[in-house]
Amino acid sequence: MRDLQGVREEQLAGGFLPLLALLVLLFVLAFLIDEWTAGRVALSFLFFTVLVTAVKLSVRRRRSVLVVMAASALSWAAVVVDEIFGVVEMGAAGRIVVLALLAFAIVSILGRVVRDERVTVNTVYGAICVYFLLVLFWAFIFILIENIEPDSFSGIGGAGEEVSDFLYFSMVTQTTVGYGDITPVSGLPRSLAALEAFFGQVFLVATVARLVALQVAFSGRVAGTPIFPPPADEEVPDGTASEGRTSSERTQRPEGGKEDDHR
Repeated sequence: MRDLQGVREEQLAGGFLPLLALLVLLFVLAFLIDEWTAGRVALSFLFFTVLVTAVKLSVRRRRSVLVVMAASALSWAAVVVDEIFGVVEMGAAGRIVVLALLAFAIVSILGRVVRDERVTVNTVYGAICVYFLLVLFWAFIFILIENIEPDSFSGIGGAGEEVSDFLYFSMVTQTTVGYGDITPVSGLPRSLAALEAFFGQVFLVATVARLVALQVAFSGRVAGTPIFPPPADEEVPDGTASEGRTSSERTQRPEGGKEDDHR
């Protein structure tokens, strides 16, 4: 029982599961409460909570976390002022900062996922979180474009539904579903939508390939037949490679002994 508990703690070390739960909650609530101003304010608070959580889980430098927290607070204040008082300029400035924070969070978590020497449940959770954050990143780009150049997209429900509409559009674009109910009508949004679809598929292929390669390499090291050289600070588990060499030596020694006796 202790060994099983230790394996579970090792698999979940790093804490990306709470972040994944917050992201799923954000996506669900975005389609339920974004029709009201209070709902959009609550969604923005939840979104910045997601950002701060993502950075705290992936960045060890306390100064970087504090900077992100301060930038998130200022951005949230700007977005709230835009939602309540209609100050479009402050809302646009806040969303630009949001894009920078999202990019930082994506790079930080992806760096953690790529640097892992073995695939754990937490590694998979981290990769899924990056996928959700990419959807948010592109959604905010599309929202910013719509604010700067209105009517860049057809099928948008209105000013009170922009958040859920663009989250929906970004998700169906990144997953290459493309229902066609919301479409970009000008050059720049079309180009960006095509880029999102392309990089979404590249991310899936590259991430799956990386995780499979890590698992194969780790399994090879455990079995005593390393495909890639193990890290310098990692020891081969007991009872694997050493036992394999010992058993082979034991199979050779009796043959040698029989030859000596025959002679």
